[in-house]
Amino acid sequence: MGARELGNPLGNPLARSRVEGAAAQPVGVIGYFSEAPGEQWLPADGRIVQQADYPGLLSMLGHLAPSMSAWTDVTPVSARATMGDIGYHDDVVIIPYTAGVARSTDSGLTWAYIAVGGNPTKIAYGGSGTWVLAGTTGQYRSVDDGITWTLLSNMVGARTLGDVASDGQGVFLVTSMSPSTYINYCSVSLDAGATWSTYQLNNASDTSYSLVSLMPLGGGVWIGVTRNASNIVRSADNGASWSLVCLTPSSFVVGFARIGPDMLVGISYGVVTNLPFSRDNGITWSMGSFPEELPALYSAMGNGNITSVQSGGLGELAFCLYKSSVRYVGWTSDMSNVQVASSDSNGTDAALATNGAGKWLMMYLAGSSSKLRAFSAVYPYDTATQLKLPNLKAKPSVSIALNKSPFIKVK
Repeated sequence: MGARELGNPLGNPLARSRVEGAAAQPVGVIGYFSEAPGEQWLPADGRIVQQADYPGLLSMLGHLAPSMSAWTDVTPVSARATMGDIGYHDDVVIIPYTAGVARSTDSGLTWAYIAVGGNPTKIAYGGSGTWVLAGTTGQYRSVDDGITWTLLSNMVGARTLGDVASDGQGVFLVTSMSPSTYINYCSVSLDAGATWSTYQLNNASDTSYSLVSLMPLGGGVWIGVTRNASNIVRSADNGASWSLVCLTPSSFVVGFARIGPDMLVGISYGVVTNLPFSRDNGITWSMGSFPEELPALYSAMGNGNITSVQSGGLGELAFCLYKSSVRYVGWTSDMSNVQVASSDSNGTDAALATNGAGKWLMMYLAGSSSKLRAFSAVYPYDTATQLKLPNLKAKPSVSIALNKSPFIKVK
């Protein structure tokens, strides 16, 4: 009999060595036996179990979802929408356009158009119905899920808007840069957008902190990408100060992929063989070949240019890919089964968004009109209380005797 560790779909770098024997193995190990060697082992046959019965197993497996179905067209936002940003939570979707926002309460099926002003291009949701909308001529706040908007003091002013982001717990960050002095700023609200403090990040001779692609990591920690050189910077005080953590001279980072509780990868436009990645939740970074945890993702991305990437709330990852004059969208729930489908040969770079509960939207411009497509990762179980074991019945190994079956250590 023998056992081996299951490669974690969420990306935890588990040992790859073969382990003999069934006793004293950690949760998540896969063993091949004629019969279960004890009650702590269950068949790896795709069954659904209760999370409470097997503590620790969810963090090892993540949520295993069914295969991706086709992305479907939903009601277009109309030509009024600009290719900027998408805000999405539950079934509420808000998309900035030149005169305000397009708002949907049914995940994009129907829309209302609300005049706001400020030429908004960026939006972020902070939880409890609170949003911040930003453009170069004004910033706005909503506390009723985007129905009404209140003008904030103009934090950006004449500066170039960088990014708007939230941790979903009431902290908002708005970054900007002076186009004449190259001095960069980060405006921070710790009270759901009610009050703001603005911090100067560098001096005129240092342009390395023009921040975009902001990503919260929890506990007041953020990472971001510089506009000019795509270097990675990190803040441990909710944006008041930043430090350079990774020089990426040959990678144009378009966003970050969370591959597990501690692993992050900077996804680069057209450079997938020399990527920044961190295995300690963004504290330290390395540059190198595509991390060994993600061979299928590398294969899917390897022949095209990545224009956007978005991590989901259930361990998923979506990305938009451009190659051979065709736009593609890719999606994976476990980092090993990556599916790529054609999007539109005439579409421009796409924006992606997820509500964190398995629903996704992709928006792009086709000609002068915007197109919107939706995808729902339907989980055949309650993700709050249940999880699905891997199904290895259909994946026999030639190195395993045919009279043995796969089992997973669950306790």
